[in-house]
Amino acid sequence: MRRACYAADRTGHMILQTLYRNCVKHGTDFFNEFYVLGLVLSEDELVKLGFSVILYANAAMQGAIHGTQTVLRRLRDDKSFDSVLGDLAPWCERQRLVRQKEFMELETRYSTG
Repeated sequence: MRRACYAADRTGHMILQTLYRNCVKHGTDFFNEFYVLGLVLSEDELVKLGFSVILYANAAMQGAIHGTQTVLRRLRDDKSFDSVLGDLAPWCERQRLVRQKEFMELETRYSTG
């Protein structure tokens, strides 16, 4: 019997989870759909097809890698946290990105104590 797998449906979700675990166990490589297009088609071909957003996602990933490497290199070479402080996101921005306020409100709302 054939069955479509929908992640929002409990059975479909379990099928997808099992498939994923088995693929990982057997060493299958997974690629985000954006990166797969970047591997298959050249940048010019992607632009002709209207996929400029893929280029932005790729640029963001490259920027994150470069930033991480730069900060780690300076930490290693300078042996000082002070030398990278200007390149780090401030505490309030990190809390905003992880929606800390919303999680604290939920914790307060549903705490049993």
